[in-house]
Parts: sequence; structure tokens; C-alpha cells
Amino acid sequence: YAAPILRTLRAGRPSELAWAGDGERETLGRGMVVVGNLRQYGARLNPAADAIEDDGLLDAVFIPASSAAALVPWVPLLWTGLHRRHPMVRERRGASVTLESSDPVLVQIDGDAAPGGAVSSVSLAVKPRALALLQPA
Repeated sequence: YAAPILRTLRAGRPSELAWAGDGERETLGRGMVVVGNLRQYGARLNPAADAIEDDGLLDAVFIPASSAAALVPWVPLLWTGLHRRHPMVRERRGASVTLESSDPVLVQIDGDAAPGGAVSSVSLAVKPRALALLQPA
């Protein structure tokens, strides 16, 4: 994960973001959104602490940052779950979420760039119980 993180830190200023889902739209501000349906992200970060892998819902978390480098102090908070206490962090859960950006941005899927290049809007949805997972007892 080091190379994508360093590229992101050099990228400059995050775009203004908004999200929509379930008939609601919210302007978020500058920062980053992580969407998933598992609790842990790369490097043991835990942005979506309440995510349940088989509930058929996506968990989205907005982390505010005025610059790419301003994301660095969030790392220990994301490891410990303390990011959730920050008043500007936003969380939403739903079967789908649409993300909007003031500038075209690259979307990552599991650390890799999504096909199609930079976009200003992307809609994500989960198909419930589409993948069988084995978990330790």
C-alpha cells in the first residue's frame, strides 16, 4: 500500500465531495470517502467499524482533509476507531451510494484504479449474498 499512499500524498488537494443514497443527498466537503462491506481496509485500518459482510449493505465513511497530506494524522485514529468521534466524520449505510466530486478523480477498487479513468460521479451497489465466505468459528 505504500506506493499508492505516496502517490496520493503528492496528488495535492482533495476534491469537494457529496454522497447520495436512499433519496438523501449530503454535501461533505474536501476529503476522502471509503466504501466497503468489511470492517477492515488495507494496513489494518478500520474506517467502517460497523460493517457486516453479509448484511447486503455498503458502509461509507467520509474522512475530512484539506490536503492529501492532511490524511496522514487520520491513520492512528483509523487503526483505533477513534476517527468516529470526530464531528466532521460522516458515516452512512445502504444498499447503494452515489459519490460526487467537484473534480474528476480516480476511483480505487481494492487498491487498484477502477477502469474508465477519472470520474466526477460513481454509483456503487452491493448484491446480497453473492459470494460465499468462510470464517473461523
